[in-house]
Amino acid sequence: MVSHPITRSGDACDFQHLNLYTLGYQGVDVDVYVSKLKSAGVGIVADVRETPWSHKRGFCKNILSSELSRAGIDYVHVKSAGNPKENRRTAPDLAECLRRYRVYLDENPTGVTDLIDVIRTAASRNRTVCLTCFEKDVNDCHRSILVDAMRKQIKIRPVHL
Repeated sequence: MVSHPITRSGDACDFQHLNLYTLGYQGVDVDVYVSKLKSAGVGIVADVRETPWSHKRGFCKNILSSELSRAGIDYVHVKSAGNPKENRRTAPDLAECLRRYRVYLDENPTGVTDLIDVIRTAASRNRTVCLTCFEKDVNDCHRSILVDAMRKQIKIRPVHL
């Protein structure tokens, strides 16, 4: 097994691999969710939902931000990284929804650029970032597409919690 040191500082994401966490809140309550983040040493949650609202208790923007703050974790909503409602609403299946998001991201790279800015700023403050959305399985979520797009531009090591 190859060991990789965790790098968290400066512009290290340009030179060494930084851990970038992802976590979906499907199937867990907010206490378990926050506990997972704390156990991983996450310092900033980057919410990549287009609209940071949920039917699931505790996961709407203001409540989630408050819960995270109590745990010493910062919250940032990165709307530009969200999968547009029209993609989600009209796609006949998951594969088509994710295909459409790839096209959207190619045409609208701001989401990736904004996330890279969050990661670089966090790294300069010795903090780690976790992308969050609803889906538990990262392969069923646009988080996987965002991670792939960012890996083309900065050195990150995805860790799916």
